Amino acid sequence: MADEWASGAEQIQSAVEALLRFHTSRRMHLSRAAAAGVPLNDSAYVVLAYLSRRGPSSAAALAKNTSTQLATTYRAIDQLLADGYVVRVHDRPRSPVALYPSGEEAIRRLSLVTVRHLDAVLAAWNPDDRERFAGLLTAFVRDAAAMSDTLASPPQAAQAS
Repeated sequence: MADEWASGAEQIQSAVEALLRFHTSRRMHLSRAAAAGVPLNDSAYVVLAYLSRRGPSSAAALAKNTSTQLATTYRAIDQLLADGYVVRVHDRPRSPVALYPSGEEAIRRLSLVTVRHLDAVLAAWNPDDRERFAGLLTAFVRDAAAMSDTLASPPQAAQAS
C-alpha cells in the first residue's frame, strides 16, 4: 500500500473518484441542463451523448455501451423521441435511433455549458499549466482505457502468495 501512496496512485484514485461523483451527480446534471435550456434527465443525456459520439444505435447496444439497464435505456429513448431529439432509423418500433438536428443542437448547448464551466474553473491558471494539465489528463485517460483489461488480473501481492 505504501508503494501506491508513494507513486501517487491512491491520491489520483481519490481525485478521479471525486471528479466522477461531481461530474455525474444529479445536481450537476440538472444545473447543466437548466443552463443549456435542455430539459433532459441524466439517463436521456447519456443516450443523447452516446449517439452524438457513436452514431445510430439500438437500445440493446446503448444499454451495453453506457452501462445502463435496458429498461432505463428504453425510457430514455421514449423521452428523446417524444421531445424530438432522436428519430428511429427505420419506420418500425424498436429500430435503432439516431440524433435528429434538435438532438445535435441540444448536445452542442450542453457541451458549451460544460466548456464555459471549465473555463471559469481554470480562469486563474496560467496558460502553460492549463496546457500541461490537458495533456496529462488526456494521456491518463488514454492509458487507463488501454489498460482497462488489466482490472481482471489479480493484484501483484496476491500473485506472489
